[in-house]
Amino acid sequence: MMRKRTLLTMVAVLATMLVLLAATPAWAVTVTVRAQGLGGEVCTPLQVDIPNGLTVTDSNSTVINCGPANPLGALYLAAESEGFTFVTNAGGAFLDSIAGLGGPPAWASWWLYAVNGCIPMVGMLDWELKDGDEILFFEAGGDPLAPWVDKALMVIGPTGAPAGSPVTLTVVGDDLAKANSAADAPRFGLDEIADVEAPPAFAPVEGATVHVGSATYVTDSAGQVTIPVLPLGTHSVWAEKAFDQDWQYIAGPGGLTVTGRFADVPAGSRYYQAIHSVAGAGIVGGYPGNPTPSFHPDATLWRAQFAKMIALALALETPSAPQTPFTDLGERTPGDPYPHNYVAAVHGQGIVKGLSATAFGPWEEITRAQVVSMVVRALQKLAPHLLTSPSGDFVARWGQFSLDHQDNARLAEFNGLLTGLPLDTEAADPWAPMTRAETAQIIANLVEMMN
Repeated sequence: MMRKRTLLTMVAVLATMLVLLAATPAWAVTVTVRAQGLGGEVCTPLQVDIPNGLTVTDSNSTVINCGPANPLGALYLAAESEGFTFVTNAGGAFLDSIAGLGGPPAWASWWLYAVNGCIPMVGMLDWELKDGDEILFFEAGGDPLAPWVDKALMVIGPTGAPAGSPVTLTVVGDDLAKANSAADAPRFGLDEIADVEAPPAFAPVEGATVHVGSATYVTDSAGQVTIPVLPLGTHSVWAEKAFDQDWQYIAGPGGLTVTGRFADVPAGSRYYQAIHSVAGAGIVGGYPGNPTPSFHPDATLWRAQFAKMIALALALETPSAPQTPFTDLGERTPGDPYPHNYVAAVHGQGIVKGLSATAFGPWEEITRAQVVSMVVRALQKLAPHLLTSPSGDFVARWGQFSLDHQDNARLAEFNGLLTGLPLDTEAADPWAPMTRAETAQIIANLVEMMN
């Protein structure tokens, strides 16, 4: 009997191990992929898991078995995730086009790839990837005179500083003919001393255009630009430069940001990212400071203020001659869209209903329940395909608190619109006024979902 139990136990353990191995394949390689065309970024840095033996089908229905994890498999998985096309040629060893850009390969029209900041001298199918590799696909040439030497641009500087203060950024270039570390050099068949350029040695790039949000600057001879007054909020940062007689320059990656911080929203605070994200988008402003403005994150806001916020977040067209049934908006100031135009914009879309047939309550504090209902109505009107109905067993944390709002709150929570809000503690009361910080979080969630 004891032997039988032991045998059964061993069988059970082996079965469990097989299930775990099937669920988490040990042969998968995890890498990061980015694709940069001459006219813009196709794919921001994206992490993918590549199994050995992956079968790839390109946009022309060419089927290729990748064998060991390689760059073509990484590109295929990124394209599947992000929805862009790609075409291979020469048996999959080289790229024809990505997202319709480039191809067929010619002197000035094709794609190359680099791994960890260095271009392998073999085709994609022949380069075996390792865990943690970073792969850059980039469109080559664009001009018959473009040189056959490539440099990827990087922006170095602080990720944040008090709004209103000056900030200096530096653009450097990574020579893609050299390895970024001595440890990587043998892998590329390079000399561990002569063919290595570590990141601290990347040369500054003069004449590069640096984008900070919608503003642009040009680097000096030291590769630097100084933003004299860092604007409020979080702004995307990247650099580009047209090829010259020496180099083809690959634009810097997306995803880099610099934040002009509010004086009372320090890094590490719960709503830091949401507040500065919506401020950078021009959806919210702050209160004047000397020199740094404040946000007053714990203050509440009026219904009229939220009408403006959600109208800006959704980029709604504001009517020049606003018409609403509400009689409590006060006299309209010529040339000032607040609050009449914004209220008319959201009312016209059915996002707000008012407190009664003729009262909007513009100067009343807006409650969490009201904010959530407005956000849900906005999505139901403008992008209903983004909302998924909650499963039958899903229990919303605010529970059944109002026939008018509880279904909207349940739908919002299930779809992630309330992510970041402490629904069990500080934000547990749906009838309490919503703070400016909480409102920024839900607007940031809405914008992310819409994008």
